[in-house]
Amino acid sequence: MFWRKPYFYIPILLFLLNLTVGLLFINEGLFHMDSVALAMAVEKTFQTGILQPAVHGRYLAVMINAILYLPSYLLGQNADFTVRFSGVLFHALSIAAFFYFIRRIFQDNLTALLGALLLSFTPLYFIPNTYGKEHGIGLFFLLFSFILLDRAIKNRSTVQIALAALVNTCALACRESLVWTIPLFYLFTIYQLAVDKLRPTNTKSHAPKLLATFFLTHWTGLGIILYSFLGSVIQVEYTKGMLHPICNAAVSDLITSLPIILLALPVPGAIKMFRDGRKFYFSFFLLWLMLIFIYGNNIWYTPRHLDAILVPLYIFAAYALSDLYRKSKFIAGTIALTCIAGMFMYMYPMLAFRHEYNGEKRLAEYVRLRTELDAVIITEDQFPFIQYYGKRPTEWLPINGSPAAEELFVQHVNGYLLAGRPIYYTDSPYLKGYEAASLFSISKHFKINAVGGILIEDYHRPELRFRFAYQKLYKVAPLRQ
Repeated sequence: MFWRKPYFYIPILLFLLNLTVGLLFINEGLFHMDSVALAMAVEKTFQTGILQPAVHGRYLAVMINAILYLPSYLLGQNADFTVRFSGVLFHALSIAAFFYFIRRIFQDNLTALLGALLLSFTPLYFIPNTYGKEHGIGLFFLLFSFILLDRAIKNRSTVQIALAALVNTCALACRESLVWTIPLFYLFTIYQLAVDKLRPTNTKSHAPKLLATFFLTHWTGLGIILYSFLGSVIQVEYTKGMLHPICNAAVSDLITSLPIILLALPVPGAIKMFRDGRKFYFSFFLLWLMLIFIYGNNIWYTPRHLDAILVPLYIFAAYALSDLYRKSKFIAGTIALTCIAGMFMYMYPMLAFRHEYNGEKRLAEYVRLRTELDAVIITEDQFPFIQYYGKRPTEWLPINGSPAAEELFVQHVNGYLLAGRPIYYTDSPYLKGYEAASLFSISKHFKINAVGGILIEDYHRPELRFRFAYQKLYKVAPLRQ
């Protein structure tokens, strides 16, 4: 029976393991402005009956979360837990998909299991999926599209290849930066069609029909799904040169968060793959690995952006480990367990703390408790949290902006003050050089008095380290009364 086969129950066990651990360490709240925007889009979708965009659109992520949100909506709850739960859920599903992806390529359960276990507890991938980011959803659809594509070509099915193309566009509709994997998807398609053509059982060429169906579906999906936010990908500013400090930081983050031996394993794994005659897959995954010079080389870089390059990195590593396992089970098992345990222990303090305390959520709740219902909060990067959890409108403080922007800001605040509305201001202590600039900017035009403060944690790059600060809340008054 098929359910007794390892390829059936292993991914189920992997899914349950990751789902359980993810829920045990799920963040206390949403811990990124994108996550808050996604929750707001889901709730507004139910309020208006019209599918709403999140950051850069990401309509499919909104749609999936809206489906999961239905029970909570009927119970009168917000979408906070739903968005966090979907991150954990799709993290677990992506691990199962990674197992199937490796197994379909190499027909080896051991390599697939080792690769999936390594990805399971990688800090820069696991942590973002506990606070509502869309990385798990995007990677799941990406891996699932490769699985469907391989199956479709082997079955020579136009329906299945159209489905594979559609699923691939779904990955981009959840996370637009995966657009850089499209050339790899096309390369994989062409290679599999070429291999299928050389099979002895192939009495007639199916390639033209399959290829036409594939590209027609994929380009149509791209046009429909990505039209509204593809421009955001093009507008990303990339640095010049592979040795730019930002790219160096990306490499440093990998070295910091992954065991050294795990970073060394892909080298013998790649060599072994080449010597085994799997030269296409050697070249294919090496090209995939080169995406680090895109994901790790732009001005908005953060460690979680490297999750896509973990796929080839861990395939090479798992290939080396499985070869070593056949020679020495003890050594290979010890290395694998050491790597997995090391990564888990690295992220455990962050997961355990954030499960109990979300600094940005606590700040917003503190603002709600310390301010009047009709208060307006002047803030910077905390505005989504204050709007969502604090239930207060916000006013953006322009720092080093144009004189016209600063003048407009002053007019808005004076308008609120003349209308009798209370005005408060929160600084940004974790942004280097920003706190003093913002305090100077607002104190030029208004009188401010501290009314309290609370411990917060920087949410911008929280995958690999803590960054705490004490954030103050100020009451704003006219400069002259």
